[in-house]
Amino acid sequence: MFFVFKHKEATMKKSSLAIATALFLISFGLSNQASGMSGDPNKPVTVKTFVDMAKKSLPAVVSIQVEHTSFPGQEQEKEHSEVPVDPKGKDSPFSPFGGPDQMDPNQPEQPRSGPSSGSGFIISADGYIVTNNHVVEGAAKISVFVGKKEYPAKTIGTDPETDIALIKIEGASFPSLSMGDSDTLEVGEPVMAIGSPFGLSGSVTTGIVSAKNRRQVSGDVYDNYIQTDASINPGNSGGPLIDTNGKVIGMNTAILSGRGGEGNVGIGFAVPSNLIKEIIASLKESGSVTRGWFGIVFQPLTKELSQMLKLESDSGALVKEVVSGGPAEKGGIKREDVIVSFNGKEVSSLEELPKMVAAVHPGTSVPVEVWRNGKKEVVSVVIEKRDSSAMKNLKKEFQPPRKGPRPPRK
Repeated sequence: MFFVFKHKEATMKKSSLAIATALFLISFGLSNQASGMSGDPNKPVTVKTFVDMAKKSLPAVVSIQVEHTSFPGQEQEKEHSEVPVDPKGKDSPFSPFGGPDQMDPNQPEQPRSGPSSGSGFIISADGYIVTNNHVVEGAAKISVFVGKKEYPAKTIGTDPETDIALIKIEGASFPSLSMGDSDTLEVGEPVMAIGSPFGLSGSVTTGIVSAKNRRQVSGDVYDNYIQTDASINPGNSGGPLIDTNGKVIGMNTAILSGRGGEGNVGIGFAVPSNLIKEIIASLKESGSVTRGWFGIVFQPLTKELSQMLKLESDSGALVKEVVSGGPAEKGGIKREDVIVSFNGKEVSSLEELPKMVAAVHPGTSVPVEVWRNGKKEVVSVVIEKRDSSAMKNLKKEFQPPRKGPRPPRK
């Protein structure tokens, strides 16, 4: 059956895409006069819209083949002293989908070797490519296929915390994709996912934006995913999520599937394009991302705690522990303080504080407003660089429970 599909691929490509997009439009009640919501609210969405999106985008979407020779146990461990979350375990249905195999955390770690595959997209004519960190992590050799032509690639930089990587190929001028503004994306907006699911390069699927700002999905600091029902599967990792203007508004990164399986069930997650733009600028400049470190462990405020502490509102982050010798302790932050504003910005939600801290350049003194003994006080904290040595100052027992599923180690 595989060979039949392969033989007919060229003749069926256009008709299959037309049928798929027509069914998509019909299923959502769209017609030739329906309005797109990406950038131009008056832009009509038709079958031709999706055909044009595919024609414009496909040349710049690449397949990535990786040879691994790394030990997962030797890879950099991600520890977040300022994250109020805790791993769920090996049965989590949330999974990055760089390949079909997963590792049981309860089994001895084995060397990761042999090939795996994923996707990526070219962002500039000189060959810079964005993909997922988990696609190229621990790679001994990276091969990129632009159409049928193979190019060796080198890693420019990676950021495990956002699962973003920047790689580069050399050659002639390459087709490229433009980055869109993910902040303007609307729930219900039509989108297209492109990649190489199960190694089937140049695969196009369509769907809508199911939700925005999905947090506590993987349990990492930068959880802020676009959720889509466009069909994505193992091998789609690193591929673009395209809006009707033909711009990248996200990078397909993970799926939520039934227990014990990895197949698509209509729940996929993409890293927003605005975060990608921020991270790749740092990766291109220095090969890594430098973030600030505060040195606290905090927990959410409940109504009961707010009443007990006589708070004016439920907003803020309650300090559970202060890391000995860390920036917060040096600045006068104490256990049971409630941080209500950081660097002049209100801490409206628990998830915002780590991002506020990470955005501050190390060495910068910032004002921190705390609620202490029934009144507000302001202290100054000099933010330090968050690195592995700083994170080791945090004892694991300080970390409060994590909420939500976490992807199993690969």
